[in-house]
Amino acid sequence: MKFIKNLLGALGKPEMAPLCEWPGAHQKPVMDFLAATFRGKPLAHWMTWLDTLDICYGPVNTLPEAIADPNLLKRGAIVVADDGRKHPRAPSSASRTSRHGRSIASRCWASTPMRSWARHR
Repeated sequence: MKFIKNLLGALGKPEMAPLCEWPGAHQKPVMDFLAATFRGKPLAHWMTWLDTLDICYGPVNTLPEAIADPNLLKRGAIVVADDGRKHPRAPSSASRTSRHGRSIASRCWASTPMRSWARHR
């Protein structure tokens, strides 16, 4: 809530912040307001202005823009195929097992009070 309160306050609409406390159709006035506001000026203006606020933000990039993003390149999120084309790296999945081959989920379940109760029932 901190970020939306900061954004809406800076845009002169702090009274809209309570609409953002939970998701749903009731947020449409906020979405409409933000869409109309951000359409009113170029991206460069908003990037400079938003940088002055204590909020999380970033542009929504096209695929070519994302592939050229220096931060993504630096982090290794973009790879070059054998034919020279760049594309996003496939997301990796964390192992769901420990080094002993026992699943993390089963270790968590075994240590819960309910599981202990069920074992001694």
